[in-house]
Amino acid sequence: MRGNITQITSLDLSSNSFGGQIPWDSLNPEKQTFLDLSYNNFEGQLPQICSNSTRKTFLCDSSESDKLVGPLPLNLKSLSLYGNLLNGTLPAWLYSLPSLQDLYLSHNQFTGHICEFQYNALETLGLSSNKLEGHIPRSIFQQVNLRWIDLSSNNLSGVIHLEQFSRLKKLKSLSLSFNSLSVDSVNSITYVLPNTLRYLQLSSCNITGFPYSLRSLKNLRYLDLSNNRIDGSVPQWLWNVGKDSLWNLNISHNLLTHIGKIPSKSLEYISLCSNKLQGHLPIPPPSTSLFSISNNQLVGVISSFFCNLTWIEVLDLSNNSLSGNIPPCFGKGSYWLRNLKLNGNQLEGPLPQSLVNCELLEILDVGNNKLNGSFPHWLESLPELQVLILRSNRLFGPLSNPKVRFPFQKLRIMDISNNNFTGTLPTKYFENFVAMIDAHSERLEYMGERDVGESYYSVTVVIKGFDRELVKIQKLFITIDFSSNSFTGEIPIVIGKLNSLKDLHFSHNKLSGLIPPSLGNLSNLEWLDLSSNELFGNIPLQLAAELYQLQILNLSDNKLEGPIPRGRQFETFNNDSYSENVGLCGFPLSKSCSNDGAQHDQGGDDDGDHNNGMIDWKVVMMGYGSGMVIGISIGLLVLFSRSFNYWFHKRFGGGRCRKTSARLRRRRRSN
Repeated sequence: MRGNITQITSLDLSSNSFGGQIPWDSLNPEKQTFLDLSYNNFEGQLPQICSNSTRKTFLCDSSESDKLVGPLPLNLKSLSLYGNLLNGTLPAWLYSLPSLQDLYLSHNQFTGHICEFQYNALETLGLSSNKLEGHIPRSIFQQVNLRWIDLSSNNLSGVIHLEQFSRLKKLKSLSLSFNSLSVDSVNSITYVLPNTLRYLQLSSCNITGFPYSLRSLKNLRYLDLSNNRIDGSVPQWLWNVGKDSLWNLNISHNLLTHIGKIPSKSLEYISLCSNKLQGHLPIPPPSTSLFSISNNQLVGVISSFFCNLTWIEVLDLSNNSLSGNIPPCFGKGSYWLRNLKLNGNQLEGPLPQSLVNCELLEILDVGNNKLNGSFPHWLESLPELQVLILRSNRLFGPLSNPKVRFPFQKLRIMDISNNNFTGTLPTKYFENFVAMIDAHSERLEYMGERDVGESYYSVTVVIKGFDRELVKIQKLFITIDFSSNSFTGEIPIVIGKLNSLKDLHFSHNKLSGLIPPSLGNLSNLEWLDLSSNELFGNIPLQLAAELYQLQILNLSDNKLEGPIPRGRQFETFNNDSYSENVGLCGFPLSKSCSNDGAQHDQGGDDDGDHNNGMIDWKVVMMGYGSGMVIGISIGLLVLFSRSFNYWFHKRFGGGRCRKTSARLRRRRRSN
């Protein structure tokens, strides 16, 4: 961006891809009244004040103290640099602009203190998501025209009395969340907060009780008191705050123990999760779009009244002690349902097939319950399903062939571990996991971030052997976990096409056959666990050569044999990765490989050719000194012996290898 913009007084260049330093010398600050450069990639510091030889005050480039930028922008009314990469301290001239009404500097990397404003013209002040520290300046409480204040997500400290904001009679929005502040919530009736207040966000402000001054807020729409230290019961008067206007209430992550009946009102978003709530599950109003009450101590059954939530999008009842069956009407009228989490309860019975009506469902997490019945194949027809977690239940039987033509095309996380599923692995499902192939994104994207917020799209998965809660689900996190079941047969070759997989778990089953060399195509794989099965043969060379991202490998407790491949990530794995495979040898095991064993092809090709049909020519040449004929005879005898042993193992030890047998017959005829 270059050129001398001398006559323009209002300039909006927001939401572009401009980068580098802001060309202040081209903007003519003296005449600017409105300047919006937000949502770009500008970096560096804001200009500082300096004086020239005539002792007049000018702006100078912060990186070159002798480079004049221009006169002070004394007429500036609105400055927006929101969402850039700017750093350094806020310059002194910002606090001395007599006409400045709107200041938006959020989502940058500014440091230092907020100084005192010299004039009282401010109407909006946005400094959130920076690295600012120190106390909130007193001059902010003298800005009588302030309508909007956002100082959240900084390192601000000190004690704030809500009474200080009672002087700002025009205030509509106040956010002090996620600092090191302590908001004094003394229940006093000597002051009231402005009745104009619509949005109040005091998350993580060390509040110990519900502020009494909230009672005066008849027009409040949004109240966030989460992540504080409020204990005891939810007072009944809280439901009268913003009686006809409050649509979002977040009192999660506190120490609350009891909640009465939630009145039928205009509430749409209700978050009560991560408290110590006891008793039976409260029923939200019919207008609710989001209801989160996970991580509490609630008991009893899920009432059929939940079937009346026709506008529900996110329903999270996980990690309580709820029991009984899931109501069979569940989902019949909830066409907007996108996220259903019932994980970590004591729920029994089958998963209700009425959920098939929820065509927008993206996340279904019913893991860690006592659900029984066969695999709910009707889930295949849900076109938006991306996360399916059925782990640790009492489900059983085979995963039959798909009932629809293109099942599970958007699925990215599938965890059916710790059940009693049987039969072979569902090859037809793997063939249709389109979202697990060539997944990519230009930026880190999270589920729900453009809708209800990514913090409401969380899920618990096994990562590196431990249960981990993904508080936000990254769209590139792709995993399959079929471990701890009773699956039999071979690992399908088609798995190798799912090249965006991060984690693959087939451990603790009854799988047999060779490890498919096609798994080497999983170039994004970070964790591979095939332990505690009946796999045999060599470890494919392709795994060592191509799995650059592999951090954890577990092939223990199988029937693998031959030398362990060397190279890349395989140099980092210890004995535990290969234990209980008596036929394996080589690093890192103490058992060394013989010269003969080291010549085996380590894995074969994709069609199962164990030795690629090659004669062991070192054995042949052993007979060179005593005659070529004897050497060749010994070599052919060794080849025939190995081929017969391999055929016998495949024929009677868990799998056929017709292609290999046919090749050997052709070679014998040719010889």
